[in-house]
Amino acid sequence: MSLQRVILLVRVRRDSRGFVRISARSVDAPSCASSFTRPRSRVLVCAPSFARVRDALGAGGYFPARRWGIFMRVDRYTRASHPRRPTVAIDTRPNLAVTIHPLSLGDEPMSVREALAAIAALGYRGAQLNAADPATRPRDLGPSARRDLAATLARHELACAGIDLFIPPSHFSDPAQQSRAFDAVIGAIGLGADLDRAPITLPLPDDLASGLRQAIASEAERLGVQILIAPKLETAKVGVNTGAGTGLGSTAAVSSSATPTPAQTLERPIEPPFAAFVDCAAVLAAQLSPEALVSSLGDRLGAVRVVDLLRSGLRGPILEPRESRLDALSLRLSIDLSPAARSGRPIAIVDARQWVDVRGGIERSILRWRALLD
Repeated sequence: MSLQRVILLVRVRRDSRGFVRISARSVDAPSCASSFTRPRSRVLVCAPSFARVRDALGAGGYFPARRWGIFMRVDRYTRASHPRRPTVAIDTRPNLAVTIHPLSLGDEPMSVREALAAIAALGYRGAQLNAADPATRPRDLGPSARRDLAATLARHELACAGIDLFIPPSHFSDPAQQSRAFDAVIGAIGLGADLDRAPITLPLPDDLASGLRQAIASEAERLGVQILIAPKLETAKVGVNTGAGTGLGSTAAVSSSATPTPAQTLERPIEPPFAAFVDCAAVLAAQLSPEALVSSLGDRLGAVRVVDLLRSGLRGPILEPRESRLDALSLRLSIDLSPAARSGRPIAIVDARQWVDVRGGIERSILRWRALLD
């Protein structure tokens, strides 16, 4: 007996004490063909429409029988012999996140709630927060505010792709600023743990004291949070004659790009809880290939900042006409094939910092990213 042919027969009657008694049974549709001529104490409900009512109101909900002016309650409607097939929802959004802090700047600033609603409407799957934003500053967010932030993300079906914490490197070596910088890092790690263990993007200086580095690593391991740092490359091994080593935390003008050799390009190994983030504009400025670097990092990759270094020397969206330098298609294929892409969290992050047109660039970025594989 298929579900489409089932009719739920509900009988409503009043007993001797005045209570309404309801009985229900499912029967095959052909056997109830004559039931429409029976007394009004019987209510015929077609199974598909009843399923819609049940789904809308939940199991055990009320639905009206207007002809008799009463409400009938059906506690459950199950078919053991024909269980209902589960519905599988397919998320068609690209696995792409975006920084929302730039939206709070400019002539028409947005609040965090407005920014999250805006990027969700555009089709982004994640949001990159900023620990310097007053609305998301860890030391200003109590337990209730953190739960509210997590609920806002969930309501818009957004994942927290990570938290940016850009501290000037000199603060880690200055005795007057060192304690405050360390507390900011610990606070950001705690906020990341409360937001489903979101990673912390933290460009650490090369000369960071080993004691501070170990303390940060211990706290991150305790809470299960990744710390994303900029990889330091040995440029002598990739054919770029610019000195002994090149960090990828800054942006400069560049005229060409070179392809790094596999894993030997890392000057310092990256071990958990640390992982690498790749800033595409900074990699282009170092005359390297972002997509090749993403492929060479393997499981040490934590995130990729999807941003182009335009021919004007400015940071901007990908595939800008007559300005783009980034091979966006190769970059997306490298990201999709990387081990980090299997984590479920968006690792490709549109970095809108320092863009001339933030809102327009964010809109164009997701459209172009989506069209790469269409």
